[in-house]
Amino acid sequence: MSTATSRRGIVRGFIALPLVGGAAAAAPLSDLAIACDWAWRRRIAIDKLVYAENWSDERFEEESQMIDAVFSRAIKEPSRNHQDIAAKARLALEDYERFTAIPGDPHDDGERIVLTVLREAAALCA
Repeated sequence: MSTATSRRGIVRGFIALPLVGGAAAAAPLSDLAIACDWAWRRRIAIDKLVYAENWSDERFEEESQMIDAVFSRAIKEPSRNHQDIAAKARLALEDYERFTAIPGDPHDDGERIVLTVLREAAALCA
């Protein structure tokens, strides 16, 4: 299977997801979505807190392990609704932009489509 074929399959899979509307959109967040959103927000907050509060290496490691546990859960636990997909997409996008993307690098088409799909999934599924 070519790279282009597998990319098209991923994009088709996201496009095929039905949009949630009405009462279903107002459903309470699942534990998975809450955990992913917590990890996403917490990682951003840590950037400021670690210096403002002069965290020890141990405190930083504890926080990092809690966030890593959410990543492991998000990988293992299937999404059950659009909110789960949106929360996973936000978490994955933040992680990709933090650790993989190179500022000013135009990215190849493969990276650009991954970023595009994550942004769209986060926006459309929220």
